[in-house]
Amino acid sequence: MNKTDAQRNWGLVVAGILAAFLLLEAGLRLAGFVFMQTQQASNRRALNTAGAVRVLCLGESTTALGGAHAYPQLLEQILNQNPDGRVFRVINKGVPGITTDHILAGLDDTLKKYEPHVVVAMMGINDEDGDASSWEERLLHKSRVVRLLQLIGRHAAQSLPFTHAAREKKLFDEFMNSWEQGTSGEPGKAESLFRRQLRDHPDDVDAYLELANWLLVLDKDDEAMSLLDEAQRKFPDNDDIQLGKGIAYLFQDRWDDAARELYNYIQHVGYNDDAYMGLGWAFMRQGKYLQAEEILRQNLALNPTDAAFGALILCYEKQGKTAMAEKYGRLAEERRARRLLPVTQDRYRELYAELHRRGIPLVAVQYPRRDVGLLQAVLGEREGIAFVDNKASFDAAVARDGYETYFINNFAGDFGHGTATGNRLLAENVAKAVLGLVTTF
Repeated sequence: MNKTDAQRNWGLVVAGILAAFLLLEAGLRLAGFVFMQTQQASNRRALNTAGAVRVLCLGESTTALGGAHAYPQLLEQILNQNPDGRVFRVINKGVPGITTDHILAGLDDTLKKYEPHVVVAMMGINDEDGDASSWEERLLHKSRVVRLLQLIGRHAAQSLPFTHAAREKKLFDEFMNSWEQGTSGEPGKAESLFRRQLRDHPDDVDAYLELANWLLVLDKDDEAMSLLDEAQRKFPDNDDIQLGKGIAYLFQDRWDDAARELYNYIQHVGYNDDAYMGLGWAFMRQGKYLQAEEILRQNLALNPTDAAFGALILCYEKQGKTAMAEKYGRLAEERRARRLLPVTQDRYRELYAELHRRGIPLVAVQYPRRDVGLLQAVLGEREGIAFVDNKASFDAAVARDGYETYFINNFAGDFGHGTATGNRLLAENVAKAVLGLVTTF
């Protein structure tokens, strides 16, 4: 199979298995089931509290995930410690994987449902260049499962072509329905749907791969690996299965097996960012930092994303190569300093305009360790807006206590999903801005 075929066919599970692996590393296995149920119950409580100040938090997985330690939940605790006795209810409307386009598309319904007094927005990390006109088109333009996996916390997957649209859209829609069942708290029903799809499409490698991915998410590792072995026997020329097995081994902490499969895949197929990142991670977990450094440097040269910078910086830090870590940290910072995508800028402006029209103040939150000046340049000093700077406090905290104290991964390069400690620091920073805006309530 040539490289183009391998990239085209991969879609459904390498990103998914890697996603599940990242969730496992983050201590968030099955988070997709848990956070939605917790979020919905908490949001219903906010609607049923008469006289409370309602604070609506918009965002993606950095807002949504964490359960009782998600930053909106911690924000509510902090706000309710205010000395004047006001009651606050915080509504967590974070959706893993969501873009600002989709946030704005649902804004009117969300505002009508919750009638917030204040809106807090930390958004944009999932935005991409391009002008796809609908969320569904962007979904199909990406690897077929990337956005679905983002629904349970997946980030930073590479863009792959979507071909054979008519046939694959039908299967895609079936997979989407299965993922929706799973992320709505019905993992058993989702598993049944995936098994039925394999029965209905026994000659489609993606049906094997997607079921294997779901089994891994459900901790059914042995069955998942058996299914991948069966798929490899049935589709011996499909290199994607080898890539899937390599990343599945990462999921199971089988570093030697993962390194072997991923190295062989790269030798046969060529560049794939999941393979390079996975191999670099396997080497790091084995303590083979020089090999990890080499593969991660190659990956950065081929695909200079935030995640690629972050992985290499982490590798240098693990080796005690502080000067090199700082050098690449500066390069990454310079790159990020020039980047606030046009679509993100436009959606922030639209968000402010709609909220201002309704008389609702906005708290615009910059991501941890990033320059709040980028947001300030877009929105300016206007009535009814407050900005949250999360750079100085997080940089100082990380320097003092270490990165892992505040983040469970580095999906964005310079930051990742927060630990309970990291989310509390974020919530404390946001609380100051919220209290400053609601003095008249």
